[in-house]
This record gives sequence, C-alpha cells and structure tokens, in this order.
Amino acid sequence: MARNIMREERPLARTLHDAAPEYKDGLVVKIEISSAKSVRPILLSGHNVQDFELDLRSSGFTGALSFLVSDDVALRSDDRDALITLLRTPTLLKLRLSIQAYRVDQDINTKPLPLEIVALVTERALTEHVAKQGNAPLSYRHYHLRFADAAQVMWRQHFPLELFTQKSLRQVIDLYCTTDIKMEYLDSEITQTRPMIFLGCDAEQRRGERASFYDLLMWRLDEMRKVLIYDYTRRVYQIHAIKPNPVTADLIPHDIQQISVYYPDYPRYQKFVLNDFVEAVKNQSINNIDKELPVRQDHLFNTEIAGDFDKEVLARSQAFNMPRPEFFMYYRAFPTKPYAPSAGIDFKIDALDLAADDLAIPLEAATLPCRVYRIHLSGRAVGTDVREVYDGLVPATFMCKTAIWLEQSTDPELRLPPYVLPRYPVGIEGRVVSEAGAVPDETYQFYPEMVTAQPKYKVMIPLWSNQIITTPYYPNTLPGHFYFPAYKYERVLVDMYFDRAMMSQFREWRATAPMPQATQGDHLLLGKTPLNRTSVQHFYEDERPIFQIERLNQFDNELVKIAEGNLLLQVGTPPLIVLTGTAAGRQVVLPAGLAPMPPRGAPPLPGVLPGSITPPVTPGAPSTPPAAPSPSGPLPSPASQPRTGR
Repeated sequence: MARNIMREERPLARTLHDAAPEYKDGLVVKIEISSAKSVRPILLSGHNVQDFELDLRSSGFTGALSFLVSDDVALRSDDRDALITLLRTPTLLKLRLSIQAYRVDQDINTKPLPLEIVALVTERALTEHVAKQGNAPLSYRHYHLRFADAAQVMWRQHFPLELFTQKSLRQVIDLYCTTDIKMEYLDSEITQTRPMIFLGCDAEQRRGERASFYDLLMWRLDEMRKVLIYDYTRRVYQIHAIKPNPVTADLIPHDIQQISVYYPDYPRYQKFVLNDFVEAVKNQSINNIDKELPVRQDHLFNTEIAGDFDKEVLARSQAFNMPRPEFFMYYRAFPTKPYAPSAGIDFKIDALDLAADDLAIPLEAATLPCRVYRIHLSGRAVGTDVREVYDGLVPATFMCKTAIWLEQSTDPELRLPPYVLPRYPVGIEGRVVSEAGAVPDETYQFYPEMVTAQPKYKVMIPLWSNQIITTPYYPNTLPGHFYFPAYKYERVLVDMYFDRAMMSQFREWRATAPMPQATQGDHLLLGKTPLNRTSVQHFYEDERPIFQIERLNQFDNELVKIAEGNLLLQVGTPPLIVLTGTAAGRQVVLPAGLAPMPPRGAPPLPGVLPGSITPPVTPGAPSTPPAAPSPSGPLPSPASQPRTGR
C-alpha cells in the first residue's frame, strides 16, 4: 500500500472551493479543433462559447466546454458547420483553447496575457436547434466536449498485463508514450534497472477496483515518493525526486478579492511498522508528537532481511509529515497575467500593493513563498450569439469564478491525482528452471541471491517470451519435514506482484506418477528420470492393499513388494512385465509451451533418453501422455527372479 495517503475527503476545503465569488468580465476566447492526425484545425469563434470549466493541477488537467455553431443554409445542412463531419467520426480530436482577459486603458506592465492549453477530447455530444431570424429559419448546433491532458486520456484506457525483466521504470514508461505524451526524468531512481516489473492492470475488475496504467503509475510514484509535474508551457511531463523551486509569477493585486488559509485535519494516531517474520519479530513505532493514545495505525511488512525492514521504516518515517497550512485565493476579475500550477507566488514582494487594495495576507503565507498546485476556472456566457461575425479578438461577456489553491514552497505533499490502487497478485503459469544434471534429468536447483544469499527458484514465464524471474525457495504448502523442491520444467502457478513473485500452486503430475483410477493407488515418485528413480506405491488389487518400493538405475532394479500373505524382495534386472520406469513404459514428453530454443540462461530442452528409440517431440505438436504403470497381474514367482530373498 502507498505510504502517502491522499487527503481527498476534505469537506471544509470543498466548501471553501465552492464559495468562490462570481464576477462579470470580458474574455477573448479562441478555439481550435482538429483531428489528432491532421495539421489543419477548425477555427471557432469565442463568442459562441456558452460555458467552460478548467481544473488545472500540477500533474495535469481536465475540463469541459460547450459552444454554438450556426448552419443557416438549410436545416441539418453540413455546408457551413465544418465540425459536424469530424465530430461524428471516432477520430481522436485535439483541442487548443486560449482564454485572455480584456483590459482597457492599462499600462504595459499589466497587459493581459493568454492562458492556453492543448488537450485531447474524451466525450462529445451535440443538440440540433432551429430558431427564427425574421422569416428565415436559422439552424445551429450546441456542442459539448470533455477533455483532459494526453496522459490521462490515453493511459486511463491502457490496461497492460505485461512482464519486464532487467528493465527500468523509465524504459517501461517510454514504451507506452504516444506522440502527445512526452516525459522527462529528473530523478535517477526511475532509471535504475530492476530484476522484474510486472504490470497487473486487469480491465475485467469492477469499475471501482479497475486500475489503469495511469493509476498504476501514480501508485508507484506515491510509493517511491516521486513528484509528477506537467509543464503547461512546454507540454511535457516531468518526474522529480523532490519538488523544484517555483518560478515566481507576476501577481496583479487588483484582480484578487481575498486570501483564505486552510488547516487540514491533523493525524492523531501513532504509526507502527510490524514485521511478523517469526525469527525476527519487530514492532517499530514512528513518532508523532501530536498523537492521542491509544489511536494507532499499523503497517504489516514481512521480510527475513533486517536491512529491508529498516529501509521500510525509514521510508515510512520520511513519508510521514504533518500537513502544512494551505491557502485559497479568490479573484474578482479574470487573471490579467494568468499562471499555471507549479508557479510561485511571493506575497512579500507585492505586500504594499496588496495592502493598497485592502487585501490581508495570512501569516503563514507571508512567512514563506508559496506554490500554486491547483487552479479552477469556470465561465458562463451572459448572452447567446450563434452568428460567426467575430474574428476572435472582440471580447465576450462571461460570469466567471476563479479559485487558486496554494501551498508553502517547502510543503513536501506530493499532490498526486487520486488513483485506484492496483490489485495484486495476478496468477500466471510458468515452468521451473534447473540447470543441474544432464539434459533429461528432472533435477531441482536454487540460486543464492547476490546481496542477501537468500536461495531463490528461477521460473520462466512462457506467456512473455520465456522471461525468467525468481521466487522464494520455500516449502510452499508442505510441512517443513517434507523436502520436495520443485523439479525442472514443473508447471507451476506464480503469484505475480509488481516487483516480486511467489509460487502458489503445482499444476501437473510428474510423468509416470499417476496411477490407474481402478487401483485407487497413491504414488511417491523420487529421483531424476524414469530410468533413475525410486518409486513408492500403495494400491489395491482385488480389494486387497499392496505396498511397493522400487529402485531403478538404468537396468539395475531392486523391488520390495508387500501383498496379502506375500513379501517379495527382488534384486537384479527387472522382468519384462515390470514396465514402471523402463524405456518401454516412459515416453519423453516436451512440456507444452516451451520454445524450440530455450531462453538465455535457461537449461537445454529435454531430448532422447539414453537407450530409448523414442525421438524428441516437436514443440507445439500434440503429445501422447505417458502410459501409467499397471500394478495389476500376478506377483512374479520367486524362483524365476535372480538373487531374490523372502
């Protein structure tokens, strides 16, 4: 779970946000809409805008826009409305929106500047209307658009289930960047190579639990304590280790109505990090000087490595910060010199001008420079004009609201957008890797980790080009006194997490291990190959139990068989009727799903058994399951067996 808890449920903050006053102002609005693959945009008059809403955050933005487009040649005619054809197709649309305050008789220092964004359209709707202009009908359409920054639009639809080994998070992100998504990495940890990265974005989850790639990326940045910043000027995304120092924006005090300070809810709990590893149980507290006992929050972290636990405690300690005061700034006019999130505001610079406009600066805002982390703009047209008689330079009148959210420049809060927590683990099938022994030997092998020397299995995942991952070398569901490691090419189910994995199931019987159902037999098969192994069986014959232990090494055979009133001890070459484990009773079967050539680092594929005339099975070709040994039939006569004792 993410170490940083987003504080989105803040009713008072929402109340302050909604309390922004409404004002009337003249705005110059420019709209360009084009296909994402076209360079020729459709220009629309800003006077036809009915309403707009922009929610600009430091990590990206969302918005809505509605406008009227006239078409007075004939009802439902496409002759003048060039947008209708484009809008009715599923083509990805790009929107360029520019909003600028209109000011008269102001000096060069307060000359208005435009606020411009480039977005991708998500949802669209239209309504057709007919009006009367004299005796002639006037046809027009009312368009509604929803839009957002490119990363949200594209990556919120992106649900990859994909495995990467020996890749960095930067390489994974770059793989999914489109032409509209440009990333810059100003943190070295993002570029570090990792043993595995598994993206478990399952689109089949319920809507509230369906984490997209965008959600997963926000979750990882939250876990890693990284900052995502969208540069509204250059239209690029940046990942930082810490928040960069803001560039101070030019503030026009006359545009501002008031500045409020908001104090978030403070944590009153004592935080603990727990390690339930029985050899090193720990319950480490993270100090909170404002705690109210016995209120607490516990975080479970299981590890055998003491250093890993110490790192987890350190990371959670660094992530635990008391919330800082925040500020709401309301405007009484559209910003003359608009700025984007991440801009800096230093109220001390404009203290005299603010005082001249009867604006009080909160003590916390005057102590340190501030950083803008969210801007909310909305406007509603006062009149309705559907005639395209304006060139976009004449202002239209809107009833507007403007609310600015600020923080102190030293506030470490990440301000990541809300996200859905990805659901792990995801079960994926794989094959166990072992490089010990000869080609056909069904051996086991563990690989000590380089740093901790902890033993690990290697498992290759056929679904993703036989990439090899590691899992803990645990007994899984068996008690500790059963030492039965997974053998070479055994089919297993692996629980995949983002950066680790663990075996959860064994999914097939070993070749020659199954018993005929009629015998109701149980079988324990030990050893490397069907010709080099020990078999322990218990089965029924004529409703009478039979217990058998057989050792086989090529053609050297020892057998202990206990039946009703009989005890057979046999040493020597197996008779022809004993097919269990011999070349005649064992067909070499290449595990399904393996490539003709093993991946780098994987063992060679099994081939022909020594002394067998059975050719190797071609990968992908249907294979016949090996015939199970038949324990039925009369016990061999002791007199016919060499070196037999009873």
